[in-house]
Amino acid sequence: MKRTLIQAVLLVAVLVIALVLAANVYVNDRSVPVTRIAGQNDRVLAVFAHPDDEIMVAGTFAKFHANNIPTGLVYLTRGEAGPTGGLVSQHELGQARTKEVHAIKDILGVDYMRVLDFPDSGVAESSSEAIKTAMLDAIEEFKPTVIIGFDKDIGLYGHEDHRLAGLYLHQLLDETNPVFVKKHYMVTLPPSLIELALKMSTNFKERYSKGPSRGLPKADVAVNIWRFSSTKKSVLLAHKTQWEVIDDVQPFGMVTPAYLYYGIFDREYFHHVLH
Repeated sequence: MKRTLIQAVLLVAVLVIALVLAANVYVNDRSVPVTRIAGQNDRVLAVFAHPDDEIMVAGTFAKFHANNIPTGLVYLTRGEAGPTGGLVSQHELGQARTKEVHAIKDILGVDYMRVLDFPDSGVAESSSEAIKTAMLDAIEEFKPTVIIGFDKDIGLYGHEDHRLAGLYLHQLLDETNPVFVKKHYMVTLPPSLIELALKMSTNFKERYSKGPSRGLPKADVAVNIWRFSSTKKSVLLAHKTQWEVIDDVQPFGMVTPAYLYYGIFDREYFHHVLH
């Protein structure tokens, strides 16, 4: 009886592993090289629009921290216009999300963080020069060799704050060409994951441009993050007020065991920008 039970457990384990591996092959683009995007002498700064945008690079940042590569995060807004998750009032949301992202600073071992105060869902109404000046201040203070941001055409899935954060960063690096910055990457997805997101994510369905000139840039490199699955899941869970958004853009990610979920979604993709 005991032997039969052990055999049954082993069979289930083998089937689960087989399903995870098959799903991994289905959702990922194997033609994109898996490599590192920063080394021991690098310093990496990511510039985003809202607290929680860093979930797209959380595994990569955890990997940087494990390899003693200094990292920084800059957010243009406090995310005060987003959903509250039923946990705080709208008036309290900006403060709550700022606290959440400072908890993430500890989870990811981030060395430098700035949360700016441009209006959430109002970046388009803000001065582009003021935003670029704030970005440049952070860049000159942290002195990154590698910079990560959103793409400049669609902002991952069509959020205007995301798009402008990516566009202004791109313009700023073109205009100022900081001597210490060696590489600029944009967060992106391969076609296989875009197709899946368009089926599963309301945000992608409603906002992602289907036009050939306004899609995400080509994925040039991928970072394997499976070893940091539990850290990435901790980042998702730390954004308590944003559980609805995270559940939409990372379906089932908060309830599935991390080693299984990121056994499938084990890569974060980037487009290398040539300035």
